Amino acid sequence: MSPRRNLRRALAGVWTIALLVALLDPHPGVSSPFPAADKVVHFVLFAGYGALWTWAERGRVVAIVAAGVLLAGFTELAQQYWMPMRTGDLLDALFDVFGVACGVFVAHRVTDRPKTNAP
Repeated sequence: MSPRRNLRRALAGVWTIALLVALLDPHPGVSSPFPAADKVVHFVLFAGYGALWTWAERGRVVAIVAAGVLLAGFTELAQQYWMPMRTGDLLDALFDVFGVACGVFVAHRVTDRPKTNAP
């Protein structure tokens, strides 16, 4: 395994941990700067997840999307049932899944670009 691949995996792993910490913090205490700001946060966190894991694990798109969907479901269920100060939200989960799909799509397009030999 190459050092570059290890680095990409480490970055994706750190992003995933940060995502979990942000979404499973029992006392978020963050005020919303504009309506639906939490949806933007969900989208960005999961788009980063999809993009970084796609960059780290090329060729495993189905597994990355499936894991992202499971992670979205897990975080919303955990917020609903195990965190008294939080509530799960189906719309948050939808933004999570949309974020994963967009992140995977963008990373796939960027990393699979044909190499050109410019003069």
